[in-house]
Amino acid sequence: MPKDAIIILKYKIYIIQNLKMKKPLFILISILSFSFIWVGNDKTNSVNKTPKKMVSQYEDTIKVYKDTLIDENDAFSISNIKKYLKQINAPQPRVIYAIGKQESGYCSYLFKSHNNLFGMMRPNVRTNKSIQKGQKWAKFHHWTHSVDDFIMWSHWTTNGKINNYNEQQFLRHIDNSYANHNGYSSVIKKHFNGFLD
Repeated sequence: MPKDAIIILKYKIYIIQNLKMKKPLFILISILSFSFIWVGNDKTNSVNKTPKKMVSQYEDTIKVYKDTLIDENDAFSISNIKKYLKQINAPQPRVIYAIGKQESGYCSYLFKSHNNLFGMMRPNVRTNKSIQKGQKWAKFHHWTHSVDDFIMWSHWTTNGKINNYNEQQFLRHIDNSYANHNGYSSVIKKHFNGFLD
């Protein structure tokens, strides 16, 4: 294995061990590692990159990408929830956004006191992210955990098939399993355009 490849590989392992890596970041690092190794091995390439310069470019790329990730240091905003839904590749993000908007308006008491965007009750039978035991309403450490929990609920109530649902199927599921009445999905559609703004 060439020296350049060994240096990048060691650096990649260091990054993986020292960052809380999200899947998109890991993929980006893998692609960049391969491209740097390939450039370093290409004898016909006129660009002479030293390993030190390659590592510096690598660090800069990781920093730029990491700075765009939404995590527990980010306060809630409409922009941040949209970014977070895309970042985690949420199933039917427009529908999830609309439910949160309908349930809490992203400003209700439950939202402010419990970081509970969707009006979720504290579940007793499924895996969840609630930090409060024995209470009626779920309480979350951070607003992103409320989003994660709603997606966990979606997986649980669809027997893991949520990723196979198209928007209409998911809306029917929301009517039947979340709202327990037909027509709720029609009500939340008024918030769809807000997701695209």
